[in-house]
Amino acid sequence: MQDAQVRAITLGTDVTLRENLPYVRHTLSIFGNCSSTADTEESSTNLTDINATSSSGVYRCRISGAHLYSMFVADQEGALHLERLELLHSVGSAVEGSLAGGAIRVNPGGWLRVVGSVLAENCAKWGGAVYADGGTVTLLDTNVTENVAEIGGAILVFNQSELLLGDGSIIAGNTAESDCTMLVSGGSIAKLNGSIIRFNHGAQYGGGVCVHNNSQIELQAGAAVLGNTANDGGGLFLSESFAAIQGGSAVIGNHAMGFGGGLSSVDSSLLVDKGSFISENLAGLGGGAVFMKTSSLVATGGSDLSRNVVEMTGGPMSSETGNVTVVGAVIRNNSVPMGVSGGGMMVSGRLWMGAASAVNSNTGGSGGGIHCKGCHMTVDGRSEVVGNRAIKGGGVYMDLGAVAEMLDGASVSGNVATTGGGMYMDLLSQLSIQNGSYVYKNRAIKPSYLPYQMLSTTESTSGVGGGLYAANDCAIRMDGANSSVLGNEASLEGGAMYLVGAELVLSGGARICNNSAEGSGGGVKLTGGGMLLEGLESMEIGGGLYSSNSTISITQHYLLGNNTAIQSGGGAYCQGGLLEISNGSSVAGNVAQNGDGGGIFGSDDSTLLVRRASIIANIGDRGGGMSARDSTMLVADAAILADNEANQLGGGIHCYRCLSLTVQGLSEIRNNDAVMGGGIYGSDRTSILLVGAIISSNVALTSGGGVYATSSVELSEGTVVKNNVVYGRGGGIYIESTITKANLVDAVVGGNWAQ
Repeated sequence: MQDAQVRAITLGTDVTLRENLPYVRHTLSIFGNCSSTADTEESSTNLTDINATSSSGVYRCRISGAHLYSMFVADQEGALHLERLELLHSVGSAVEGSLAGGAIRVNPGGWLRVVGSVLAENCAKWGGAVYADGGTVTLLDTNVTENVAEIGGAILVFNQSELLLGDGSIIAGNTAESDCTMLVSGGSIAKLNGSIIRFNHGAQYGGGVCVHNNSQIELQAGAAVLGNTANDGGGLFLSESFAAIQGGSAVIGNHAMGFGGGLSSVDSSLLVDKGSFISENLAGLGGGAVFMKTSSLVATGGSDLSRNVVEMTGGPMSSETGNVTVVGAVIRNNSVPMGVSGGGMMVSGRLWMGAASAVNSNTGGSGGGIHCKGCHMTVDGRSEVVGNRAIKGGGVYMDLGAVAEMLDGASVSGNVATTGGGMYMDLLSQLSIQNGSYVYKNRAIKPSYLPYQMLSTTESTSGVGGGLYAANDCAIRMDGANSSVLGNEASLEGGAMYLVGAELVLSGGARICNNSAEGSGGGVKLTGGGMLLEGLESMEIGGGLYSSNSTISITQHYLLGNNTAIQSGGGAYCQGGLLEISNGSSVAGNVAQNGDGGGIFGSDDSTLLVRRASIIANIGDRGGGMSARDSTMLVADAAILADNEANQLGGGIHCYRCLSLTVQGLSEIRNNDAVMGGGIYGSDRTSILLVGAIISSNVALTSGGGVYATSSVELSEGTVVKNNVVYGRGGGIYIESTITKANLVDAVVGGNWAQ
């Protein structure tokens, strides 16, 4: 072959090389034009002697390297064009003591274009079929198959090379004995336009492609990486690089024994856009779809990450100290084993969901949809976490100080778990629900209600926290009109929320409504934490609050209303701790069907405080408005208890064995009714102290229209007991026995009526 400026060769028969060819330093084009009956046995003809044309049709011609070094080398400024050829059985040529480029090597500044050809069964240490060092490689309608190398089983390009695979080119069945079926490295760029990388194997990294060292790859126009295998990065492996999967392209059906079934990324960036998808990939350890470490992912434009699976640990999309942005994309139908976190994704860096994105129908152990592992998560713009299932946190699992914000109509809905149907929070995590966002129709169920494959749970807290479960110094804040936790269910306790050592603040019209539990706390059950309710609109907790050794403050014009408890505490049940209702708030329209305290019930050394607030139109057996046992009660600062009804004792207030019961500061007990003690009933060592109080217009059927006392009662500082009615004895005050003490100082008892 002469070293000419431009040379074109057309082959009419197959060729077996007997010697190495000279480097291509100018322009060389070789076209295959073999007939369908061309001799396929090895020919002894040397390529330098061939310039034949067949007239019986155009078919690929075969060039066998006969295990020589690289058949072709495009040297600096050399341009090599190959068309309708099969390049077979060659080994790489020596580069720095190693064999590089089994069929073709492109040196710095070289140029290669292969069209309608096959590169098969070649081998090298670097780049089983093609090796490019600072060159340009274009493969169109070309198959690269069954090549072998230690690194870059099919193709290796580095040192700012450019690679284009187009027109349906296929990279298939190649093997990298160490790493990377196709390696793009050293600032190189690879573009796959409608091409396919399939069924390749990399022993360590990158079953399909590796992109290293400030390089980038773009999958466009329906390109696909499918069915490849490696230890890490079954489909793709990124390191300090960038990948874009766009235009309906796919990473599908790849398998990593370790991390990143579809893609593994270290210190890199990934864009999934324009209807592309990462689906049906499998990882043994983590990241069935994508595994990221100090990397970033943007999924947008209707992209879809679905039906990916993890066998042992880590979510289908797993991010360690990276950023994940999901904008108008879907993460769905992914799964991990029941003991594993993050059915849809596990993120420990930053997660932002917006533009009506969805995480739906995923299954996991902790966090069916999302595990936020110490991450900062924002769910925004009508995005939703919906229809996921887990043991803990059907929709979301948060721990290790995670911070989450739900904004602008975001939702967590229709999720199911044994604990925390919608969300599970632990270990100093924080949640803010704002601007019309909501937690809706989630369920915390008993393990027996789960599918058989999820029955391994032994959680003692199963069936609690239909909407939310929070423990260990977590904090929840709900703010803004229409922000709500509603319609959630718990098979045991805490229909809306179950809080253990956690804090809850509601303000600005946020609502907890229409939730239910088969046990206590149909709305909220709180143990050892704090709760502050403040705002301007109503709270309807479908069963009320249940607190144990906790602090609850209902303030700033809030309404705790229209709740029903099967037993005591229609509005709120306080077992130890403090419950304060103040600053224009009210407890109204609640019912204790078969118990005490239609509005509020306190026991076990609780403190119940009502200041500048009202308790109105509640119903219970004892204490239509309030009832307490072994506790302390203070009604002060012009508070009002009115229109409450007790089926038995204490229409307004019932106190049994209370340490003290004080009504003071122009507070009013009025228009309440009961069988005994229309306004107040105090029994069994309860001391009643009325200081500047007004007890009026209450009704009792048998005894004590205004007050019924069995231990002691003291009226002072202008207290007025008036216009009370009893259809028995003691229209104003009924003293049960001669040992009951009554003391009136600067008080008025008058205008009462007894029949």
